[in-house]
Amino acid sequence: METNRRQFIINSSILAFAFYSASANFLSCLKNKNFEDDLYIQLVKSNCDDIPELLKKQEQNTSHRRYDGLKNNLEIHNAGETAHFIKVLTCAYSVPESRFYKSTKLLESMEIATQYLLNVQHNDGTIDLYSTNFHSPPDTAFVLEPLCAALSVLNQYDSPSLSKLKTDLKTFILKAADALTVGGIHTPNHRWVVCMALARVHSLFPN
Repeated sequence: METNRRQFIINSSILAFAFYSASANFLSCLKNKNFEDDLYIQLVKSNCDDIPELLKKQEQNTSHRRYDGLKNNLEIHNAGETAHFIKVLTCAYSVPESRFYKSTKLLESMEIATQYLLNVQHNDGTIDLYSTNFHSPPDTAFVLEPLCAALSVLNQYDSPSLSKLKTDLKTFILKAADALTVGGIHTPNHRWVVCMALARVHSLFPN
């Protein structure tokens, strides 16, 4: 029993690290050209498998005031789900092993999702967590994590077709970062998510 528990912990740690590397630091995968690695291929496939259902969650009704956004499990359109959506689509769009590599459909979906984020961003740079927090710096920081990861990947490509997406992401990110430098927090652990977000922004736009 102890051996099984130890092996479970080892395997779980390896998988957790792999998934973190694939989503939050996908650049390392781009730089590592050992694409025959089965774990990497499985991560790409797993990411792609999620995309059809995610695309269905994006609001398609152009007359809806939350057009372009993604719903959470409470059927509420929100910035957090939309930012995660952009990150997942970026990973699928950016690597040749993906069946969605350089997909115009994915690019269009990312562009309109980013427009949603700009539409729900307040003038002070923050976003709302509609269930509890409004004009919330820490919730804005949580949104910056996947967006900065996505932009760091997209910046590896000079394609003119990505110009609008990268520009809009930059606009959202910098405005949100300005809010974090002066905004408050709700709980002690929010200090760390705000520091993380500012560090990620700094890696993209040194300030």
